[in-house]
Amino acid sequence: MSPMKTTAKHPWTRGKLYDQPYYAFSMKTRTWEPVGTAPARDETEPGLLGRLEVLSWNMDWTMPERLDRTKAIFEELHAHVERAARKLGMELPAANAAGGPAEHGRAAAIRALNIVIMLNEVVEWSIGRLKSLDWVRKHFYLTDINTSFWGCGLQGEGQYGTCILIPKTLLISSVGRIHYTASNCNHDALFVDISVVPAGNSASRLRRQRTLRLCSTQLDPYSYVLDDDRRKQLAEAAAHMHIADLAILGGDLKAVCAADRSLHSEQRLLDVYFECGGVEGYGATWGPTAGKKRRALNGMARADKVLFCGEGLFAKKFETYGHNIEVEDQEARSKLKNALQMDKGWVSEHLLIKATFIITPAQ
Repeated sequence: MSPMKTTAKHPWTRGKLYDQPYYAFSMKTRTWEPVGTAPARDETEPGLLGRLEVLSWNMDWTMPERLDRTKAIFEELHAHVERAARKLGMELPAANAAGGPAEHGRAAAIRALNIVIMLNEVVEWSIGRLKSLDWVRKHFYLTDINTSFWGCGLQGEGQYGTCILIPKTLLISSVGRIHYTASNCNHDALFVDISVVPAGNSASRLRRQRTLRLCSTQLDPYSYVLDDDRRKQLAEAAAHMHIADLAILGGDLKAVCAADRSLHSEQRLLDVYFECGGVEGYGATWGPTAGKKRRALNGMARADKVLFCGEGLFAKKFETYGHNIEVEDQEARSKLKNALQMDKGWVSEHLLIKATFIITPAQ
């Protein structure tokens, strides 16, 4: 992706956190509406303690056959949500013991699901597609329903940005962005603050409430000698992560040179890949599904990462998906293979990454 600047005026100031709304689909009005405050929850319900899955995927806005690729990407994400829900359903015998229909059991499982989806290089058309999906409307909040808060690229088809899907099981306290002080691409860091409340009815549970700060970002590309911009961008994001009790960052960090390998430790962040036994030099997330020419030119890179910090937050598992995910339409597959010299009709040059966390109570 080539660096792109825009001369458009925006209401935010670079380097400063800019608050924005998040959105829920209204069954009454059949539209996506801004949410002013987090919805109330039953005080007897458990808060976010236990398992959390974070998925991050760069949708590659410059690749051709965008409609078919977007459809396949969202179908794959839906499959992950359904698999996690089925697993929870098996662990929730009480929800199925009453003899209700299978659909009721699946719905109950999804309501208990803690799975966050972070997307890079989303464009206006794909946002429109995302808003139309029933599973998104029923079970997720969206940070963005248009391009209003994105500064990347040019107005219209050249504009892209980040978006996070947050399950309605989570208590959102705020959403905001930092548009990086230095970025040739006008990249940003998107933050969602989640209130982590221990289970139980005691008055002390609110005093033990913590904030989990989720962050989706994309750093500037294509510098094979680490420049100050990429280092400064991660430093800006990390500074706001450390303000929270717990924090998780996911995205395309464009980690293509040796110096990128230590950026997370410079910012006192942990890399899920390493925490789960990964070895440097392996685990490429860009390249396995790229075209032959671009792969030969740029090599393989572990460009996409999940980083985290905070006491009581532990990485349990790191996975990648996408090696066998292709667009469904045969004509679109052929066009992708011919245009990009791909071995298959892949949906993105980036793999989907998935990190599983365990969150334990504050001591």
